[in-house]
Amino acid sequence: MKTMIQALVTTAAVSALALPAFAQEPAKELEQFAPMLGHWEGSGDYLRSPGDEKPIAWTMRSHSERILDGHGVLESVTIHFGSSPTPFEAYNLYSWDPTRKQFVEFSVGANGATSFNEAYWVGPGALLSTRAAIVDGEPKIERALMRFDGDEMSVEMAHGVRDQPFFTYLTGALKRAEPDEQEEGESDAERKPVEAASTRDVLKGEMAKLSGLVGKWKLAGKMYMAPETDGLPITAVETVQPALGGAVLHAEIVGDPMPDGFVFESHVYIIWNQVTNRYDQFQIDNRGSAGLEHGDWVGKDLVVSSASRQQGVPAMFRAVLELDKNGGMKQTKLTAMMGSSAPMLMFEATFERMKDESDGDKDKKE
Repeated sequence: MKTMIQALVTTAAVSALALPAFAQEPAKELEQFAPMLGHWEGSGDYLRSPGDEKPIAWTMRSHSERILDGHGVLESVTIHFGSSPTPFEAYNLYSWDPTRKQFVEFSVGANGATSFNEAYWVGPGALLSTRAAIVDGEPKIERALMRFDGDEMSVEMAHGVRDQPFFTYLTGALKRAEPDEQEEGESDAERKPVEAASTRDVLKGEMAKLSGLVGKWKLAGKMYMAPETDGLPITAVETVQPALGGAVLHAEIVGDPMPDGFVFESHVYIIWNQVTNRYDQFQIDNRGSAGLEHGDWVGKDLVVSSASRQQGVPAMFRAVLELDKNGGMKQTKLTAMMGSSAPMLMFEATFERMKDESDGDKDKKE
């Protein structure tokens, strides 16, 4: 049974809500991230090209923590390069893929960059991630290596572009530090995503087309376990807001309590992929499900699709999200094909925008 739903900024793991109510323990492999957890500060050098005799100095602050009952790790990063007044901000999310039996990393940056990488613990306290991508129209392979030794961390990043030799372009050292109290104007990457929205987080470009999704929504629908069967009721609350200066849309989905008290929770991160010209969506939840999906406009609807293996069986999913006249969520339907079976309606739901508590306060004042 699939444990996530490809619905752009909707209940990406709503099918898990319909499963028997029990909490799943996080993968033991995720315990290897223990040395990384906490707040870090440090500095280093950035080389623009091999042999660069004038490297750019950088300073960095990062914070790593377990999220979703330990089923994922979120790293929030802020780097200042040289005298530039604008820092580079990013989120790196790590999870365990039980099908491929390896770690995966999803990265999003305030500059619009996005990547889905493979990650490996290659030795005691050594985390390696790799990715291959098209950058500025050219093929690029990159490797990032972080080494942890108690309260110290070293960082090394290398890449190769086209037929050029690989070279190490970023090095640095960080030390464990106490996090400062949040100050007004502090960068988004130094706060939790669900707390990061601010007046400067304005969605731009293709992301602006999703502006109508921002807000708090009540979802009510049905999950179908087999064709021509009565659906199981599904309800949840979804909070959607921009982050990282508006480059990312973040959704937090919280299901209504199950009979045994378990509360399903999922985080969804949406960013416009400038290379593929479509939306990338990464979903992770507190039942151990995580995955990457892709979204496209088809007329006025958002269509999110993916192909993967579920319990060893090939599976394809398509969710169609219908928007209202204001660009808000109206209703969605998910169709699934598992193995050699015919397509079937797996889930359908409607959305109702919930009143903002701050609006209620305003009404009282008025």
